[in-house]
This record gives sequence, C-alpha cells and structure tokens, in this order.
Amino acid sequence: MATSFARLALAALGGAFAANAAPHGWHALRGEPFPSPFADPPGVGLSPPAHNLAWSAINAGAAGALLAGARIGRSPAAAAVAVASAAAAGLAVSRYFATVPERREALARAEV
Repeated sequence: MATSFARLALAALGGAFAANAAPHGWHALRGEPFPSPFADPPGVGLSPPAHNLAWSAINAGAAGALLAGARIGRSPAAAAVAVASAAAAGLAVSRYFATVPERREALARAEV
C-alpha cells in the first residue's frame, strides 16, 4: 500500500523539528548560551540554557507528534522522508548558525 502524501508531509515536518531540537538541547545540556527565538534579536542574540532547553523540548515534542502521525514505524517511505528531511534541515540550520557570529558583530557595529 502506498504511503499518502499527508503522511509523507508529516514525516518531513517531523524530521525538520527533530533536527532543530538537537542543537538547542545540546547547548542547554552543556550549560552554554545559544541563539533561540526568545533572544533579542530572535535567532541572533544568545539565550540562556533554560530557554534553549524549553525550545528543544517544544521541537522534540512537535517532532514526536508529527512522526507518530506519519506512522514511520509502518512506512519505510515515511521513515526515509523523515531521515532525509532531518538531514536537509540539519544542513540548513548549521549554515544559518555559522553566520550568527557575523550577524551579531554587524548588529554591535550598527549600535555604536
């Protein structure tokens, strides 16, 4: 039986949320500040570990709900889409966070 488009879409979104949970959780567990949507400015300024832990938990919960809805355990196609989506989102997130220090410096120069 073919996997429906809706389940594949849920799997893709679930993979993306899972990929976004990882860096926030990692930095929170290490006790390091890291950019989050709660920072000023959002996504560029640094948030304390507690904020990143909360953001990681929100992303992980969303990922779990979406992946459960996609029934990735019953659909190899949905599982493959979830993994591919997590990899693509991980690449996008890593590229974005690589530019954050430059963005932070540019904002600091603009405030002077």
